[in-house]
Amino acid sequence: MCNSHTTLLPRWLILLLVHFSANLESTSGASSSPGSGPSFTIKVLDLNSTPVEGAEVLTPDYSASGPAAQPSVHSWKTDASGTASVSLVGNMLSQHAVAFWIRHSNHAPAQMILSSNPKPLGKLQIPSQTVQLRKGITVGGVVLDPGGKAVPNAKIEVWGQEKTPERSDKGDGFSVLIGHSLNRHSGLHVTTDSYGRWVTHQFPKDVSEVYLDIIRPDGGFGLFSPVSASALFGVRTAGSFSSEDLRNTNAILRFPKGETVRGRVLDWQGKPRAGARITELVGGFSARQTWETQSDAKGEFELKDRSHDLGIVMVEAEGAAAASARFGLPRQAAKTLEIQLHPRSPLKLQLLGTNGLPLAGAQVAHAEHRSKVAIPWSATADAQGRVEWIAAPASVLALSVFAPHHAFRTFRVKPDGSLKSLHLPAELDRNVRIKVKAIEAPPRNQSRASPSSEPMATTPSSLESPKMHRTSISYSIRMRHPSRAFLSSPLRFERRVSVGGALTGCTPMKALLSWRRSWIGWLSSRQRPCSPGASQPWASSY
Repeated sequence: MCNSHTTLLPRWLILLLVHFSANLESTSGASSSPGSGPSFTIKVLDLNSTPVEGAEVLTPDYSASGPAAQPSVHSWKTDASGTASVSLVGNMLSQHAVAFWIRHSNHAPAQMILSSNPKPLGKLQIPSQTVQLRKGITVGGVVLDPGGKAVPNAKIEVWGQEKTPERSDKGDGFSVLIGHSLNRHSGLHVTTDSYGRWVTHQFPKDVSEVYLDIIRPDGGFGLFSPVSASALFGVRTAGSFSSEDLRNTNAILRFPKGETVRGRVLDWQGKPRAGARITELVGGFSARQTWETQSDAKGEFELKDRSHDLGIVMVEAEGAAAASARFGLPRQAAKTLEIQLHPRSPLKLQLLGTNGLPLAGAQVAHAEHRSKVAIPWSATADAQGRVEWIAAPASVLALSVFAPHHAFRTFRVKPDGSLKSLHLPAELDRNVRIKVKAIEAPPRNQSRASPSSEPMATTPSSLESPKMHRTSISYSIRMRHPSRAFLSSPLRFERRVSVGGALTGCTPMKALLSWRRSWIGWLSSRQRPCSPGASQPWASSY
């Protein structure tokens, strides 16, 4: 029997879905053949259990070449019986979680997430799934510039998260989560009219937290939220709006007064470079392109009226390696952003498996968040396992390589024009044994030998000045490799945890044990022992 209940999405799954979400609105026309992976059917019904014909089932696929932020999208359409035959293809075969979006013009979109542990989805016989589409609501508003004038032709993405999607555990580690969340880059897209007004229909009414990404025609970006917050998702917010006004289609979205970012492009001889292509990226995690321009005869360029605090400028020029620079406002407004180019030196790679054979179809992507240069790039290996990046940046690059039935790896490579071989080991066993030893030390102002120090202060003064406790954790991770003995990788680090009287029942030990290290190296919080409404100074680490 299916055990259905509601649950919150864990943080690791939210991050995974945000990172792997495609811009389905702009690429939904791309379709693909089912491929050779396992097939299953998705039946789409409305709330009256009537089959929905012509509904689109979409999922992003990163095994195809293209920019890292714009993967190809596999799509299928339901027939007269509301059924679509769906296949897992490419790198989805080795994934443990795959997201599908189901869309129809007369209904609000739905999201279905298939997850499996410990086996990857490609090794399962996935049963048929049924998804019911609901009627959505209409939301809208008006976009204004800092002076209060209407902004026509502004591009808007409406997205948000549903807090309580329905999850069904099917047994043997396989589960299905069905909800109506619209992740960033997979939301509803709309453009303002000549009066700055916009309206979109069939927005999921179950999405409780709605966010708006707005790009003006001049490239200015703004993140608007229903709550007043200085920053969200690593980006300074442009403003807030009333949820009631949004549902009444009269939300006022006014950009704050911004700053001007000035830059100059120089060649490798230190001379101004005219005609270089300048691309601006903003948006924090999972950034997006907002503006494109060129350097003038003096090699200079301007980004006017920018209100976001963090951004990236990419520079491309003929015969030169790609370059980038990060900027922050308002500090950057006081000085010129200088970017120097270097001669082009292509990156040439050959991806090989454990048997030394080429990994045709393997995916390699630039992990720009782990490199000095923030330039998105990805490619798929050819039949000889080779990939090439002609205009690769002239610095050490962090390259993530993924191939079915092989372990995920990140390599650091310096492009120099020569062919470099990267070897992927066979897929590791995801079962990880972690040994944890935590030692709680007294506050700094007390002797280490004092046994009477209380870890949880309850006096009024402690609410104003939380005490700091240092806790040292030492643990080892052991993984089984198909061709090797057990590997032990002991790690040791120190984390100071702030605890205050406002956190009733929250101790340093509980806080530290709430953090888990996953097999791919992320440190993510699955559960927090403190009440949701309380402030959480224990989460501050140094």
